[in-house]
Amino acid sequence: MIKLNKKNNEESYKDEGRHSKWVPNSNFIHEIETHHPLSTQYIRYWKEIKKRCMEGFWSEGKWMPGPLYFYINLCKIKVNKTKFSTTKVVGRPFLRDLEWEKSYVFMESRGFSGFLDDTEETCFNDLKDFDKKSPEDQEKALLDFPEEVFRPDKTLKKYVSARVYLRRIHSKNLGKPLFQNQARNVIDIECRGGGKSYWGANGMILHTYLMDGVYDYAEYRAALEKKDPYAVVSTLKTCWTKCYLGWKTCREIRL
Repeated sequence: MIKLNKKNNEESYKDEGRHSKWVPNSNFIHEIETHHPLSTQYIRYWKEIKKRCMEGFWSEGKWMPGPLYFYINLCKIKVNKTKFSTTKVVGRPFLRDLEWEKSYVFMESRGFSGFLDDTEETCFNDLKDFDKKSPEDQEKALLDFPEEVFRPDKTLKKYVSARVYLRRIHSKNLGKPLFQNQARNVIDIECRGGGKSYWGANGMILHTYLMDGVYDYAEYRAALEKKDPYAVVSTLKTCWTKCYLGWKTCREIRL
């Protein structure tokens, strides 16, 4: 059971610009534990980390997308040594509102359509103008709708835009994300120094490669057991940053 902050009232939450207003960023920044590679704790721990990198991480009703969890906790980039210094040192990326925004935009473009355990709302885009369709078109559309857009009583869930829904602080953990919308491209126009290259190289490209493009850990494990694992083929030989996981842990052991 998640212990919720009393300030996390999703009905009155209006500030979508400062995402750390109620849930502190420190809840999402974790130190990597050290376990003996031959121990059961080692396998169990890294399986959980990989699941978080795929499905994201919940804290007090706020969801951190998997790519952002991977970027913040497992990647290193070059940062300024001090606030007023231009000397670069290797360190963890910053977790600012900018990183939250980049990850939310990426999830929306990826086709985010809601959370598995939300029984009331969905971001499935085909429901946006569903009421304006004729009864005949509605009946045809219902046949192709995924089961996750229906409530337990078989009525349709309420549609909410992914752009708004992703930035909410919810009343509870809503489980794994769903990606049932059409994926789309995004144009990112920013000034220098915002971390575009680091996020693109690590939060998007490296994450996709190491997680095999999967956002559902149970689905990933099922494919492994069938000996037909998901795989992202890449000629990537070098990276601008170093990752704690390492190539062997992620690619060869396949946790």
